[in-house]
Amino acid sequence: MDNILTKKYMPKYISMSRLLFLDTKHSISPNSPSDTEFVLNSDLAGTIGHSRLSLQSVGFPNSSFNINQYNNKIYFYQNPELFQSPLREATITPNNYTIALFATEIQTQMNAVMPEPNTYTVSFDEQTLRLTITNNFIAQTTQITDGPNSAGYSMGFLGAGGESTQAADPLVASHPVRLDGSLYVDVQTNIGTLNYSSNGKTNLLARIPLTAPYGTIQYYENQTDDFLQLVADDIYNLEIRLLDDKGRLFELPSNSEVFFVFLISS
Repeated sequence: MDNILTKKYMPKYISMSRLLFLDTKHSISPNSPSDTEFVLNSDLAGTIGHSRLSLQSVGFPNSSFNINQYNNKIYFYQNPELFQSPLREATITPNNYTIALFATEIQTQMNAVMPEPNTYTVSFDEQTLRLTITNNFIAQTTQITDGPNSAGYSMGFLGAGGESTQAADPLVASHPVRLDGSLYVDVQTNIGTLNYSSNGKTNLLARIPLTAPYGTIQYYENQTDDFLQLVADDIYNLEIRLLDDKGRLFELPSNSEVFFVFLISS
């Protein structure tokens, strides 16, 4: 009798779910974590057709330098009032800086591209967190301007529009130093343009706030119902990418480990 009742009230369709674990240790290029393209077991992939893919959890190192290849150039003039004053370019070494170390590095790299030694001294106000660039030669001014991958915004001298500063000595930043780095990481897939995400952003599985201290592991457990709709053969070509808050590939150290746990459900 129990068996009959069980069959009678059993749903006509049963939702089948399974967990999918992806780890960079098993990727095609395990020494290049940014290349997160995985080879799936063919027996498993062959059983996955139309279904939903949702992110359950992810872990990766918080390796986001607050000064990186996208914001490490200083473009400046010495005495721009003079005719044909050359535009100079200094390069800050990518790193995770404190304000004090940032000021020292700016001073070092600006002086490195000057013909005169010790042209500049860079300091910061501990109350306002603003930098000051002082020209150590009499009647010499400095101007910070914009350019590709400029550090001017992070230094506090340039606004979001990138307008040049007025030439002055000392040259005081109009904004505090901005060393927050990437605020979040997006988990994105390459699944085709006809698929959708229930959070309104195409192929975006999660947006992860970067809360772990630099150099530690950022863990994230998804508490949303966001998913992507899979069609047949999508799973064979699945790629997962981590993007920073500017939409650029999130840079990971060589040989670092990244793992994902997905739920695949019908």
